[in-house]
Parts: sequence; structure tokens; C-alpha cells
Amino acid sequence: MNTRMIATGLFVSTLALLVTGCATVREPRAAALARAQRFYDAGRYAKALQATELAEASANPDPQVTAQALLLRGRCLEALGQQEPAEAHYRYVVDQYPTSELVAQARAAVQRLDVDAKANAPAASGDELSEWGFLEEVVLEYPDIRYPDLALGLGVGGTVVVAFQVNENGQATQIRVLSAPHPLLGGAAIDAISRARIDPTMLGLTDRSALPALRQTKINFELE
Repeated sequence: MNTRMIATGLFVSTLALLVTGCATVREPRAAALARAQRFYDAGRYAKALQATELAEASANPDPQVTAQALLLRGRCLEALGQQEPAEAHYRYVVDQYPTSELVAQARAAVQRLDVDAKANAPAASGDELSEWGFLEEVVLEYPDIRYPDLALGLGVGGTVVVAFQVNENGQATQIRVLSAPHPLLGGAAIDAISRARIDPTMLGLTDRSALPALRQTKINFELE
């Protein structure tokens, strides 16, 4: 056997191992996503939420798997009556995964849920993040921010930047993830800000007549 044939054989064998390895790494995440869908179809929404996190448990998440997980998580949250975080997850797909084939479904879900958007949103708001322009940044305190165990296991940390409005009840609405180092942290940031109650004076407002107010904030996830 000549040198060229040996080299070619080694290349083909190496390529086969790489392909097999990639399939093996991706298979558990795909399996977790399939399991999450089965839980959702059975009405076990809390279990489905846990499985969607497993589908994202990668140092380099697959964009398509992540978009599917975020969309399904939004559906689970909606089924559990948590409209604001559900809508935020749908927006997450639209904003951060614009090439995904799921964007149309996510945008339709936003439009279905966001019945008061046209009445309450400022003139600069819209489907595209670029239309939001400059947002004043505020520092907020959040109750019991949950650092996902899976993110800790991956050694994933960093800062999530979130845009939001505040309604007259001090609840964050129109939540959008502007940037996140990992989708697990983006989801945790959505959970934290959707549970917060925000005093308008913390936004530089003296009364509630100026609400809704559009702001952005940073949520830090620090590895010890």
C-alpha cells in the first residue's frame, strides 16, 4: 500500500471518528429536547422546563437546539400562567436567533400575548432591537436570583443585559435579553426580573404618571 493510500485511509478514519463524536455529543441534548416535548404534550410543564435546560447544557450550545428549547420553555411558562417570562422567551428567539426557522412561530406568540403593546409601548419600541436606541441603565435588586446548576457545572458565568418596561404595579414587562454569555443565564435573568417588583423612584421617576418607563439593567452571574 503506498503512502497516499495510507494517508487517505487515516484521513477518512479520523473524519469518521470526528463525525461520530459530534453525533454522540449532540445526541443527549436532542434527547433532552425530545423528552421535554413529551412532558409538555402530557401537561407536565414543570418537568418540561427542567428538560429544556438539559437541552441547553453545552459550553457551545447549538443555535437550532437552543431556539427550540427557548420556544418550548415559553410555551411551558405560558401554560403555567406566567405570561411575561413566556413572552420574554419568545422574544429571545426573535432577537437572538433571527435565522432560525422558528422565528415566525415565536413572533406570532409575541403578537398573540402582547395585546397591550401598542397602547403601552413607547414610540421607539418595535420588533427590532435596533429600534430601541439608547436605554438608560439602572441598578436593581432581585429576589433570589437562581444560578442554574447546569451553568455552574459548565463553568459558565458573566453578565446578562436586559431591557424592560415597568407597569403601574411595579412589574417588569416587555422583557428582552439584549445580550447573554449563555442561554441558561439568559433564561435565569428573565426569571429574576419577571419576579422583581420595581419602585418607580429607582428608575429616576417621582411618580407613576410617567409609566411605562423603558430601561435596561445588568444581571451578573459570578463564578466563585
